[in-house]
Amino acid sequence: MDNAQQRQGGSGGLPLAHSTICRSGGRVPVRARRATARYSSPSGSDSVRCSFEAILEDYKLTNPALNRLGLIVRGADVTGQEHVAPESLGLRAIAHGFAATRISDEERLEKEFPIYDALLEYVRQQLNRGTAT
Repeated sequence: MDNAQQRQGGSGGLPLAHSTICRSGGRVPVRARRATARYSSPSGSDSVRCSFEAILEDYKLTNPALNRLGLIVRGADVTGQEHVAPESLGLRAIAHGFAATRISDEERLEKEFPIYDALLEYVRQQLNRGTAT
């Protein structure tokens, strides 16, 4: 993959970003790619899941809130997986709205990350109350 493809997110035209995932669950440097339907992980697993779930698995992050967030992200990112979490369609709408603004990838990610932080906190509170679906 050349530099132009990397800037455009590889073959899918999706943004790539160097990022840090799981601020409170352990800082893991990753190259995060959004909206992937299939992700070949370094561990060799290839399945229908989002890159976020693959990263959790590859780095052996087993926090229940992160796993639940992974389901929500998969439902938002992977067509046909919308049923895995009721929050997924809302997250998909937000992501599509940000994409429609036509701001730079860096600015979009900067604005989107607090949404994921808030969603993670929402999931934590649901799990603590025993109300997660």
